[in-house]
Amino acid sequence: MKKLLTIFITILIITSCEDGDISSSSFAGTGTGGSLASFMVTGKNLYVLAGSQLKTFNVEEGDGLEQKSTLYLPSWLETIFLYETRLFVGSNNAVHFLDIDDTDNPVYISSWQHVTSCDPVVARHGIAYSTIRVTDCRSGRPETRDQLDVINIKDIRNPTLLNSQQLDTPFGLAITANYLFVCEQGGISVFDNSDPENPVWRYNAKLGEGVAKDIIVRNGHLIVVTTEGIFNVSVDDDGMLTQRGRITD
Repeated sequence: MKKLLTIFITILIITSCEDGDISSSSFAGTGTGGSLASFMVTGKNLYVLAGSQLKTFNVEEGDGLEQKSTLYLPSWLETIFLYETRLFVGSNNAVHFLDIDDTDNPVYISSWQHVTSCDPVVARHGIAYSTIRVTDCRSGRPETRDQLDVINIKDIRNPTLLNSQQLDTPFGLAITANYLFVCEQGGISVFDNSDPENPVWRYNAKLGEGVAKDIIVRNGHLIVVTTEGIFNVSVDDDGMLTQRGRITD
């Protein structure tokens, strides 16, 4: 499995660089790294989560790697996602929204607080989607549950909850123009996202014998990492998934 994780990390770096590239004046698109990634490479910068710190490095030509800043946040930081000129950092008790207009110095904007859990996050067109997992993660209050939170981030300084949906042991997730894909129930749950504020569950697809952990969307395909291997899956216009290939250890 170590070999598979190495391949997946390489894919994260490549896709983050290609779709989240930063020029001197603007950001080009949205990052496409996996939602469980704990680091993000974009343009000349490497962002790394380390406990309650976000460390920013410049990745220079050749052997250069220069640390530029450290931002402390009041949580145990777990996942990082690039969205426009923002970093979304999932933690054990909140999603933190950071500004990176100055790419060397991320600045805290606001947070969306939730119960103690594991919470990858993705976003599109002013709406963020976060899976809240307490199963086999951390013990929360007795009434807590695994769920999908849909958060309005159009006013990034005042994020508001639009709705929550109950899930079953969710992990990573990914989004396209029309569909939201969530690793849960061991497979991939496909949600119709025609109404971004109210994703509608359609079906769950299994990939092999393993448990789906994270997803990257790339050119009409899903790259899915599971406990069994890495799967290349195509998505048609109706949201149907077809396995095209896989790598297993």
